[in-house]
Amino acid sequence: MKKDWTPEQTEKRRLILDAARELFSKEGVSNVSMRRIAAKVNYSPALIYRYVKNKEELLDQLRTEGYQILLNRMARLEVDPDPIKHLTDLAVEYSGFGVDYWEYYDLMFHMPIQITEDGTVPVKGYEAVLAMVRNAVERAIDAGHFEGCTVDDAMIMSWSQIHGLLSLYISGRTPFHMGEDRAKAFLQEIPRHFLRIVATGKKN
Repeated sequence: MKKDWTPEQTEKRRLILDAARELFSKEGVSNVSMRRIAAKVNYSPALIYRYVKNKEELLDQLRTEGYQILLNRMARLEVDPDPIKHLTDLAVEYSGFGVDYWEYYDLMFHMPIQITEDGTVPVKGYEAVLAMVRNAVERAIDAGHFEGCTVDDAMIMSWSQIHGLLSLYISGRTPFHMGEDRAKAFLQEIPRHFLRIVATGKKN
C-alpha cells in the first residue's frame, strides 16, 4: 500500500484503523466486514480500499501499533540490578498497558494469530517485546532464581498468571466486590508478590 500519505490521507487512514480497532475488539474480527468498518466512518466500501487492502492488513497494523506502544513502555524502564525486581517492573508495565490500551491488548493476546512455519509471529514488535522479557528471565535464572525451570517454562508460568488476571479485568470478570480502583491496584500487586514467590521461593 501507498506509504507517502498526505496529511488528509493519513487522517482518513487513522479513522479507519481506529474504527476497526473498536469494532474488532467489541465484535470479533470474523464478525466485522470491511463494509461495516466503512459505514462506521461514513466512507464508501470502495473508498476504504484506497487506504487498506483487507482486514488482515488492518489487524496486522493494529497489532504492530500495540506492540510498539508496549515496547516503548517497557523500554523506558531502567534495568534494576535485582533481576526479579526488573522482571516485576516489566510485568507491572505490561499490566498497565493492558488497562490503558485494552482494545489493542485484546487484539494482540485474545484473538487467533497466524504463526509462520519457523514458529515466529509475523507482527512487527512482537519479537522485540519477547526478547526483552526473555533477557530479564535469563538474568533471573543466571542469578539462581526459577530453580529447575527452563527460560521458556519460566516465561510461560509468569506470563500466564499476569495475563489471566489482566484478562479477567479487561472482560469485566474480576470479583464484583473489588471495585475498579482495587482491581487496578491488584494488577500491580500481583506481579510483585507472585514473581517474587515463584522465582525465589520467598515472600519478601
